Amino acid sequence: MNQLFRFGKAMGGVAVLACALANAQDNSPELDYLKAAKSGDLPRIKELLDAKVNVNTTADNGLTALMLASVNGHPEVVRALIDAGVNVNKQTDGGVTALMVASVVGQLEAVKVLLDARSDVNIAESDGTTELMAASEKGHLEVVKALLEAKADVNGKASRDLQNYTALMWASENGHAEVVGVLIAAGAQVHAVDSKTVSNSLMKASREGHVDVVRALIAGGADVNSHNVDLDTPLSLATDAGHQDVVEILKSAGGK
Repeated sequence: MNQLFRFGKAMGGVAVLACALANAQDNSPELDYLKAAKSGDLPRIKELLDAKVNVNTTADNGLTALMLASVNGHPEVVRALIDAGVNVNKQTDGGVTALMVASVVGQLEAVKVLLDARSDVNIAESDGTTELMAASEKGHLEVVKALLEAKADVNGKASRDLQNYTALMWASENGHAEVVGVLIAAGAQVHAVDSKTVSNSLMKASREGHVDVVRALIAGGADVNSHNVDLDTPLSLATDAGHQDVVEILKSAGGK
């Protein structure tokens, strides 16, 4: 199970709304407000706020101006909206927040502004995925650090539908060695396993041939002779996939 989850729910809704905004004929203040947030038009945002536009206006899919400003990297607009009293933890029906969409795409400055405003760093989407999982899967190192500093749950698990993946599993499977190191330093459990194949992060990294991740996990105490439900070990997975460099690393660490 490679690349299990691409965090498409959060970004899919944003893309749909962006298209809808571009084609909309409605000239209401609310629509203007959403468009201005998306484009980062701070003067227009201030005009609309002065005119008492509803700061928590949502599009049909539940996305807000704060989400649009966050995902498009407009921290000054994000700050203005927060100062105007916007609900920083407002969620779509699927549980998406502004902090989630900013984390998915690596908008560090927007993430920092949201965290300064006490956005809840552990709100999960309906499937259990969190901002830390999203940033880890995408390899956004500085965002991961910011979320951890804000006390993100480093060992949170996604839903059973997503095989109870953790941030460390996503980072490991996708080859983000620096993120893996930061997560382990923050207390990520290297022995945690998914709920389908009972595979841990080392198995996932070994199967994908991520040399630096394998090294980081071994240094972090991963069991080189662990096995999954099919009795595959990190060494057998790397061998079957033809990753000879990983095979040598595992053997030198006592892998069998």
